[in-house]
Amino acid sequence: MLTTISAQLLVTDLLFLNRKRMKEKILHGCMWVLLCFTLPAMAQESFLQKKISISFRNEPIAKCFMTVQQKGGITFFYNPADMKAVEKKYTADLNNKTVAEVITWLLQNTGLEFEAVDGRKVVVRKIIIKQSTAPRKRTISGMVTDATKNSPIARAEIMAQSTGSVVMADESGRFSVEVKDTTDVLVIYYVGYATKMIKAGSAPVLSVQLKPDSKTLSGVTVDARRRSNADDAGPADGRAHPSARQAGQHPRSSRDPERLADDVADDDAQGDR
Repeated sequence: MLTTISAQLLVTDLLFLNRKRMKEKILHGCMWVLLCFTLPAMAQESFLQKKISISFRNEPIAKCFMTVQQKGGITFFYNPADMKAVEKKYTADLNNKTVAEVITWLLQNTGLEFEAVDGRKVVVRKIIIKQSTAPRKRTISGMVTDATKNSPIARAEIMAQSTGSVVMADESGRFSVEVKDTTDVLVIYYVGYATKMIKAGSAPVLSVQLKPDSKTLSGVTVDARRRSNADDAGPADGRAHPSARQAGQHPRSSRDPERLADDVADDDAQGDR
């Protein structure tokens, strides 16, 4: 009789321990899922809350953005035409302000807004007035090639400016991206090439050619976020990570905004073919 009771107690204890361990595993799993969703948002929030001190002296807004890029360690994406429309010149001394506060101050009464996307990228765009009928989204395809060799550029990044969504070209340089309408602007960039901006247009297929730009590779230094020229071979999987940029500068910001505005105009005809 004693043996039977002891066996029953042992089985009960084992069942209790198994249930307890199962609850602990479920709890740990929920914690990991929560961390996976919250950590990226926390990282994005942290760079916007970085405190900086910055000065402007009768400078246009595009030049002010370049200064904020250097101080805040971020990269701006915008339509040069929107910057030209802002005629105001800025003069101020902003001390111990967050990056978000500085950007908000610059965009006051400009009809522009900003959004942080994909790490340290900030998209500046016109404030869209909501209409009764939402614009119809569509998907367009295209190919990114080298303008001199006419060879495909694998893993080039394409960003739809209206949504901030980023896609990557495949090994043959082909991509598909969702845009809001024909006026949407695509930003195409890859390390070692000049960044290009083109209108989505009405054509279902786009052909994008990037010109090699040695300026985006010269003077590259190594820090916590960037790679040196010695790392051009890329990681183990052979990818050349597009985040390798000139220290404190993105290829988009190294070019004259007027040149990018011309690129958009020149590519309209090509995109509509």
